[in-house]
Amino acid sequence: MEFGDISFIEESLQWFLVHGIRIIVILMGAYLLNYVGQPFIFKIARHFIENSFIVGKLTPALEEKRVQTLKKAFASVFRTAVWALAVLTILPELGISTAPLLTGLGIGGLIIGIGSRNVMQDYWSGLFIIMEDQFRVGEKVNIADLEGTVQNFSLRRTILRNAKGYFSYIPNSQITKVTNFSRKSLKEVAGEK
Repeated sequence: MEFGDISFIEESLQWFLVHGIRIIVILMGAYLLNYVGQPFIFKIARHFIENSFIVGKLTPALEEKRVQTLKKAFASVFRTAVWALAVLTILPELGISTAPLLTGLGIGGLIIGIGSRNVMQDYWSGLFIIMEDQFRVGEKVNIADLEGTVQNFSLRRTILRNAKGYFSYIPNSQITKVTNFSRKSLKEVAGEK
């Protein structure tokens, strides 16, 4: 079969009309779901804050910082789930069976899960950091004997930027003590003077 052969062109066109268009629709759907899902994720973050364990009421500026931190964490999980689902949906269109893949991932996941205790500790620690509102993006803190401004936060790790501009990447499971220089008193956190 040569490239210029009519049957090759017909088969390629037929494949594209059946599978190629489906792949394009799946990719567009994943992109659209991420785009449309962001406001929904942001509403979840705001709802989580309004029903959180904080004693007292936060000032609007502090509440907005907390919302921004939660938005990033929730959006990251949502985005990863959508694109993973898109890939799993595209694979059958390429002729790859997902059943053995999912079975292998399940067994591999179990093995990796047993060996990835530290990663799970990072995620659990990140969740508790959010629930306890220990710090937010933009606040100046001392974490794991490193001082700086929180540049980014995810359930897995925290990124600090020190006064010299250097970045430190700290796994959340290593965060056992936090000094938050942006909050001077409990009354300030609660919005009182």
